[in-house]
Amino acid sequence: MIQKLLGQQKKIILFDGACNLCDRWVQTLLKNDPHDTFRFASLQSDIGREIQNTYGIDTQQIDSIIVIDGYLGYKTKTAALFSILSDMGGLWPLLQIFWIIPKFLRDWGYDYIARHRYQWFGQKTCLVMTGDIRHKFIN
Repeated sequence: MIQKLLGQQKKIILFDGACNLCDRWVQTLLKNDPHDTFRFASLQSDIGREIQNTYGIDTQQIDSIIVIDGYLGYKTKTAALFSILSDMGGLWPLLQIFWIIPKFLRDWGYDYIARHRYQWFGQKTCLVMTGDIRHKFIN
């Protein structure tokens, strides 16, 4: 299934399914996906763990959103965010201007927010999926 999605030029986004900030980001992506590019799986789901194993991703070392956008690779942290922004609709791609900030500074800011995301934004138990978005989530 993963290879089929990648062959269709889909980006698989693995996110923390217990994080309110991550959930809000997924909701934003669902509304700003003009080319039906994004597919989603939580890091904690069976398919999420299968994808992590397939790509050799150790989530004990990576506390990040993960974007699978090619047969051989994946992106994390701000590289993942910029990969996502490039396919979003509206004015979102303009945020790629922040690519000029050195990676170590961007990722430091990302890590800081990631460390505090539960404290600042809370945790959730589940995402309620309606019929119009169910096809975007990998089971």
